[in-house]
Amino acid sequence: LRVLPDDVLDQAGIAINFHDGPLPGYAGLNVTTWALLAGESEHAVTWHVMTRDVDGGEIVAVERFDISPDDTALSLNARCFEAGEASFPKVVAGLLGELSTTPQPAGERRVYRRVERPIVVFDPQAEPVAFERGVRAVAVGHRIVNTVGIGRVVHAGRALVVGNARLAAASGAAPGT
Repeated sequence: LRVLPDDVLDQAGIAINFHDGPLPGYAGLNVTTWALLAGESEHAVTWHVMTRDVDGGEIVAVERFDISPDDTALSLNARCFEAGEASFPKVVAGLLGELSTTPQPAGERRVYRRVERPIVVFDPQAEPVAFERGVRAVAVGHRIVNTVGIGRVVHAGRALVVGNARLAAASGAAPGT
């Protein structure tokens, strides 16, 4: 999770990076969190040539898959590793033969930096699915130090941490009750 210094990168004949998101739209860190927050229905892993431009090199291989409605940041990351394992033979075949690359597709390039953190706070005026999705987006399990964020409900001047959220059938009651 560190950028290689230029002098190290310059020594490599070719360096290939495994990225846990589709490029160019989800470059940088914690991209599974940002994809879940955006309500994406599909995700991908991208193997790309490493350049001085972080996550900006030409693409070696891409493996796409659907995001499940109950995916969390943790489960989506695990699915990225599975997709990486499934697509790795394409990368090896390219390295053993003639490596074929393609430019990154046109589209908005978004780079998420280490310092960017989502704010997930329950808003009774917003659609409940937004908060539920936000809680899943920052859920990294109990064995990993969570450096991304947490879901919160603010009530009576206190912030309460939300570890899990599920949508319930509408009851007709006012939101948040």
